[in-house]
Amino acid sequence: NQVFVAIARAKELDEKEAYDGVFVKVDDPAFAGSVRARVEGLGLSAHSAQDVIDEVNRLMLAVTVVLGFFSGISLVVGALMVVNTMIISVYERTKEIGLSKALGASDSDILKMFLAECVIIGVLGGILGDLLGLSFAWLIDAVGKPFLVSALGGGGGAGGGGELGLGAGLQAGSITAVTPEILALGFAFSLVLSVVSGLYPARRAARLNPLDALRQI
Repeated sequence: NQVFVAIARAKELDEKEAYDGVFVKVDDPAFAGSVRARVEGLGLSAHSAQDVIDEVNRLMLAVTVVLGFFSGISLVVGALMVVNTMIISVYERTKEIGLSKALGASDSDILKMFLAECVIIGVLGGILGDLLGLSFAWLIDAVGKPFLVSALGGGGGAGGGGELGLGAGLQAGSITAVTPEILALGFAFSLVLSVVSGLYPARRAARLNPLDALRQI
């Protein structure tokens, strides 16, 4: 989306003597702010790559807040689903629990049995969550990276903030940070959430009176 021509030819095509803009490149990025202030002090408007970076940061912050909101809702819904599933399981297996206790199973045995099921749910949920996270990160890279590269400039050149070439470093990398530590943390969080959510149904099953349970046989 750029064409470079001689200044004389550009004036002929534009049919005016005035410049639309001037590209100023500083030797040290630390001087960018002071140079911009001096340009604006002359009564001119100035735009820098920092403007683009700030806009991208605001966009990413908004996306993070929205994703965080939906993630919170997902956690609450997931916890409620685990509780509901385990309560239904306790209700459906009341006879089994009563028979197990009649044969000598202790409250702790019943508790461990249901918590083991919660662990299985947490493991499966953690694996599925990590796979979905990897897929979503890939989608963000596929859709968001071209936008950022275009906004920050994919290469060098003379022009505004979009042509400063700041996006060149993104072309070979990733804009998402998916590390083994993050995946492990997500897996562990899913496991802990599942076990904590299943504590109430598991304790309810463990405290079930075997006589009441056996009456349903």
